[in-house]
Amino acid sequence: MKKLEFQNHVFNLENFENVYNSSTYEYNLSRYKKLIEKFTNYYKTEKSDFYKINFFSAPGRTEICGNHTDHNNGRVLCGSIQNDIICAAVKTNNNFITIKSDNYDPIKIDLDKLEAYKIPSTSLGLVAGVCYYLKSKGYDIGGFEAYTTSNLPGGSGLSSSAAFEALIFTILNYFYNDSKIDLVTGAKASQYAENNFYMKPCGLMDQLGSIYGGLITIDFENLDNPRIEKIQFDFEKNGYALCIVNIGQSHSDLTDDYANVRNDMSAISKHFGKTVLREISADMLFEEIPNLRENDRAIIRAYHYLNENKRVENLFGAFKNQDINKIIEIIKSSGYSSFNYLQNVYSNSNCKEQPASLGLYLAQMMLEEDGAWRIHGGGFGGTIQCIVPLEKLEIFEKTMKKIFGNSSVINIYIRNIGACRI
Repeated sequence: MKKLEFQNHVFNLENFENVYNSSTYEYNLSRYKKLIEKFTNYYKTEKSDFYKINFFSAPGRTEICGNHTDHNNGRVLCGSIQNDIICAAVKTNNNFITIKSDNYDPIKIDLDKLEAYKIPSTSLGLVAGVCYYLKSKGYDIGGFEAYTTSNLPGGSGLSSSAAFEALIFTILNYFYNDSKIDLVTGAKASQYAENNFYMKPCGLMDQLGSIYGGLITIDFENLDNPRIEKIQFDFEKNGYALCIVNIGQSHSDLTDDYANVRNDMSAISKHFGKTVLREISADMLFEEIPNLRENDRAIIRAYHYLNENKRVENLFGAFKNQDINKIIEIIKSSGYSSFNYLQNVYSNSNCKEQPASLGLYLAQMMLEEDGAWRIHGGGFGGTIQCIVPLEKLEIFEKTMKKIFGNSSVINIYIRNIGACRI
């Protein structure tokens, strides 16, 4: 067990070694030491009260396959990563939640007035929304004071908002519910907050990816009880690095583009009298193409969805068989479909700005047949994901950093534990 010493007090970090790769121990311990300094300075904590402080972590997530499938009851394959939001927090005896985050103004939530915080695109809405959902389901909520810091770049496709929601759930679950609330409920609370308080449409993948932990496949056919299976796989042991390239364009102001993906898919399912695309087949869609031509984009987005579901199933099998060549082939195919059919690599509102398209071209040029490249997550900016042979990693990083900046390439590692108390 890792221990953190601060002003002659020793904090036991029980989950630290389960969360972080040994090569990052020193770096992450320094993050927690800086965090406790900031917490105690900001809240003017007396040494006699240090024992009340708890540490929490909520990871970002990386989507491996299943691009824009979760919101139509589809299949996805994703993983929690070691980049995370970390937090120091203490339980309080009042009905307020106070949170200070690096580089942001503090927020304060009155738990008796939760509906007053339905404020689009604000952290207030995310916190209040998680609280509102848990309270509506009969769980306990209460006050706490927290300080957070993160190495998840906002608007980068690594789901920093989902990680923040997962963090709030994990704190409330530990402080007020003895950590007895199941993880799917926590993910639903997080999604509810984003949909109904933050006012951003999203499926459930991001939240499950952060809360659940590990490399997982999720089948959303039954939204009340999604089927989740873990997979053990190490990219580096198979000769590859899993990389995210932050291409320097935030996707945080592109809510309409995301909504249009879902709207296009919904238009097709409604044509068949169905709720979601999961309920139709490729043959049904083909027969109706002549009657759907008012929106060609909706047709090809629907085809992306149907084929992407099959890719996730096949990729899960490839991971179980440890077949790296098949894994690369399927991930590359997913990226091709997103670019050409889902069309979420750049926004039509600004066609001249296409850093993701440029990044994908550069990745293809460097990796050729030896790796994979795809838009990552929601798309329309944010990041691209690349599977890079270790022997090409140096030139890959050098080239991408030259174009997109010195901090653009993030080597990510799957972590086996999701949002948790450290």
